[in-house]
Amino acid sequence: MDDSQTANNVYAVTIESDGTLSDGNHYATGGTGSYKVNPGAMGMMGMAAELRDPLSSSYAVLQRESFLWVCNAGDNTVSMFNIDENNATDLTLVKGPVESHGNFPTSLAYAESIKTLCVSNTGTTSGIQCYSVDATNGLTAIGDFLAYNLNQSTPPLNPLVASNFTNQTRPLITSINFNADETALVATLTGGGGTFPGYVVVYPIQNGQISSSFVQTHIPGTLTHFVSFSLLNSQDTYILDGLNGSVIASIDPNTYETTIKAETPVIGGAATCWAVQSPYTNSIYVTDAGVNRVTEVDASTGALIANHNVSNPNPGFKNFNPGNLDIGAYGTMVYALSPGLNSQNTSLSIVVLDVSGGAGTANYVQNFVPRGLGVAAMGQGMQIFSTSS
Repeated sequence: MDDSQTANNVYAVTIESDGTLSDGNHYATGGTGSYKVNPGAMGMMGMAAELRDPLSSSYAVLQRESFLWVCNAGDNTVSMFNIDENNATDLTLVKGPVESHGNFPTSLAYAESIKTLCVSNTGTTSGIQCYSVDATNGLTAIGDFLAYNLNQSTPPLNPLVASNFTNQTRPLITSINFNADETALVATLTGGGGTFPGYVVVYPIQNGQISSSFVQTHIPGTLTHFVSFSLLNSQDTYILDGLNGSVIASIDPNTYETTIKAETPVIGGAATCWAVQSPYTNSIYVTDAGVNRVTEVDASTGALIANHNVSNPNPGFKNFNPGNLDIGAYGTMVYALSPGLNSQNTSLSIVVLDVSGGAGTANYVQNFVPRGLGVAAMGQGMQIFSTSS
């Protein structure tokens, strides 16, 4: 997704048989994108758009079953596409965008057991709205709007910067997801210091209904909860702290409180905010918006396995990516989305790594720049679709 402020677009590229990428198609979402802002040296009057990480979220694009959903942060809508399973780069927009019922939607989650999609809003009107999903009729809002007052603006302020100028904490909802057995909706809220240190917020699901009541837990020693997802073949949840590393956590099925099982400090990072678990190696791969590397973590113990340099080992073909955002895994490959916005690139790119050697290995294969699709330098959100998955 390019998150364009004039006309948001989603791009579908092809995974070839060898795991490399090639151009495909692009589609208008029918909505518009937007960017969070950073107060500058002139305080609140010197605000500037944050282009490298425009939404500060994960799952702004979400694929489940044969559906694709996209957040349109600029006009407060969500778009739904049907995916052609015989030609996965062929997408069909269903009915047009629907209201997110808040401001600045940035993250999506889907529960297959109750056929429900949810979207989080992190602007002035903040909270979560859920929808029923139908291939023909698209999205229909269901249930109450799950309001959570963030004291934010639209577009929202970067919480790590805003507190320096406003003397107030301006948190963000950075991701939502359903736990492994789909008995709870989990939101991660990043803090900015002060009175809001960041929380994991859990909404129980009872009799197929998402409760409007929630249980929130602060994980000691963390500040910027950024993304959480359920680990494969486990009831545990992986939570990233953009400044301090990550934790493997457990959500109590009775109290819905979150506790730490293992911690992974990340040394030399700047913003460790996105991750994926590979079904092939079982490792977790973590990206950093400010460092051009992928960190590999043991999914059972939280132990650091390796830091993989993804700038290309061949100096003649070195990429100058500033860092990496969303990340995905398919087969023996791992794919990391990098914004352009540097002296060498004018377009975003996707780094392809081969992990067929098993845990601890990651061979650089490709830095794919989809120039034929006219992709801009900015972008956020990436998902991988396979008919065999």
